[in-house]
Amino acid sequence: MINDLREFLNLLEAKKDLVHISRPTSPRFEIAAGIRKTSDIEGPALLFDNVVGHSMPVVGGLYAVRRRAIWGLKTIPDKIRSKVNGRSQEPYPATSGERWSLQRGNLNRGRARRIL
Repeated sequence: MINDLREFLNLLEAKKDLVHISRPTSPRFEIAAGIRKTSDIEGPALLFDNVVGHSMPVVGGLYAVRRRAIWGLKTIPDKIRSKVNGRSQEPYPATSGERWSLQRGNLNRGRARRIL
């Protein structure tokens, strides 16, 4: 399994499945439109290096196509369903209030670790 985002991006670059967009790009509609377009044609993931008004890059479409999900999970097509289902089980189901609290950043440290 891929350990972090940087490792996954390196893998996508090695497989020529990540495109860097270096021109200034608007975060309002351009990024979403680019990701939608490449996802519709099962194209590469996109890394926007120059987002107008922001100092951090934006990456999108990483799991928009099955081949990248398979690469990211380091599995084969026949085993992807069991790999995803096995990772998605929550041993300690959260209540809706706890989920809202986590999304808002109000982390109760002990409970958050079990949920995440």
